[in-house]
Parts: sequence; structure tokens; C-alpha cells
Amino acid sequence: MPGVLICQDNSKRIATPAEPALLSSLLYTGGGAGMESFRFTLFNNLTMFVMATTLGMVLARAKTRTAATWPMFYWLIVVGFALAFKYSLSLYLVAAGVLLAMLVRFTRRPQPARIAEFGVLAYVFTRCLELLLLW
Repeated sequence: MPGVLICQDNSKRIATPAEPALLSSLLYTGGGAGMESFRFTLFNNLTMFVMATTLGMVLARAKTRTAATWPMFYWLIVVGFALAFKYSLSLYLVAAGVLLAMLVRFTRRPQPARIAEFGVLAYVFTRCLELLLLW
């Protein structure tokens, strides 16, 4: 059964079953700026997961007590992501985020460290957005 293939130069061409490579490229039109060019790869899925957990972390940090230990699990996820995908996140800022999370957890006056941690969380979110949008 023939299908219509949209090529890179936006011209249309009939793809026949004898051209399986062309039929598989029907799913990806290429060159578009919308969702048709977004691929659900492992990297993109994990980046979206880190973005979602970052938003959850911001909301939780604003509402919960500072003596909670669970935010360290978030930073474990971010460290794993940064080490697994080299040059995705700045390791210096990730290390600063871990240090700030420990300061929020273990100091008597966590407010300055909490504000600085919001800055690092904003960096993680915006950098993940840049990675997804290929900026």
C-alpha cells in the first residue's frame, strides 16, 4: 500500500512497499519546529523526567519543612543524569546544588541556602528545556 512521503524540501512523493526505508521515514518529516520533529528517545524522556521532578522539588521546597531528607534523592537523580549524559548539565552547578541541599538540611538558618538552591533549580529546569528544544 503506497503512502505519501514528505521530503526534506517539503515536496511530496509516493512511497511504495518496495521502499521500506522511505515508509519508515513517514513518521518523521524532519525540519519542522513542532511536535512532528520531537523524538521520544531515552535522553528526551529522562530530560522530561528531570524537568518534572525539578518542578516538584521547587513546590515541595516552598511548602515543606527543611529537615526533610528526601530532597537528597532528587539531587541523586540530577547527579546521575549529569554523569550519564556528559555536558548536559554543569557539574559545578550540580555540586553546588548538592551542597546547598545539605546546608538547607543541616544548618540552623537555612533560608539563604534555600534561596540559592532555588537559583540552581532554575538553572536545572532551564537547561533541560534548552536540551529538549535544541537551543
